[in-house]
Amino acid sequence: MSSHKNKTDIRPYTRQFYKGNGFCFALAMVQTILLSVSNLIISWLIQQILDLIAGEKTGFTLPHLILIAVICIAGIGVAAACAYISKPRFIS
Repeated sequence: MSSHKNKTDIRPYTRQFYKGNGFCFALAMVQTILLSVSNLIISWLIQQILDLIAGEKTGFTLPHLILIAVICIAGIGVAAACAYISKPRFIS
């Protein structure tokens, strides 16, 4: 017996799913990229703060690290706004 007997071609369905969803898909991709970068920056910030507390030279002062943290939080806010806009529209 062939395993292709019951296999349905799903290409028309996927094409229909993405039809008119280009903008929402792009917003979802922007959100994913922003969250990935923000997560990496948070890990790096924790390392820098721990090094600063330990007394090692990091090249950054505490005000610099606070500014970077504020920018990172703003990036997470932008990513959340993109998700808030794109998720319901993309699913519908």
